[in-house]
Amino acid sequence: MEKNEFNQKIISWWERLHHHKEPFLPKSFKAELKRCDSLLSVMLTSSFHQFRNEVLSEVENPDLEVWAVIVCLFAHIKTKTVVPESIAKSLGVKQNGSEKAKMSELRFNQLQKVLEKDEFLIRMIRAIKLLDGTACPKTLMSDIQQWFKEKKYPQAIPPSQQLSVKWALDYYQ
Repeated sequence: MEKNEFNQKIISWWERLHHHKEPFLPKSFKAELKRCDSLLSVMLTSSFHQFRNEVLSEVENPDLEVWAVIVCLFAHIKTKTVVPESIAKSLGVKQNGSEKAKMSELRFNQLQKVLEKDEFLIRMIRAIKLLDGTACPKTLMSDIQQWFKEKKYPQAIPPSQQLSVKWALDYYQ
């Protein structure tokens, strides 16, 4: 399957999860994913296995932890942004007439330094909630995949190309 076709299949699943596109997925799928607070809890849901069977069936050896985070976060994204931008850029946007960003610099730095997968999931859920459920699923998916790649192969990616640097550049823009 071609990458664009695969990405479209994933976005289509998100649209069906939020009833933006038919055939709709059961409302219980989104509800059970929103209750998850760990990768294990996500991987034990019927909605995750429906995603795995429908979307990942043609992927050879998919990293289920990566997809568990993506699927869980997709349940929290209610609205797709018009412009594909990183979540860090959205979090750094100043609130109406204020000098404060949507996510404080302290919380943003804590998100940047997370090493543990379950804590990363929790902090990302909080970040999406701060954005009132608005994010770009495709960009978020790419960023999550990069985060896991960097944790798995820390020396493989030069510092200037790491997600934390990319997010810092976007946040402080």
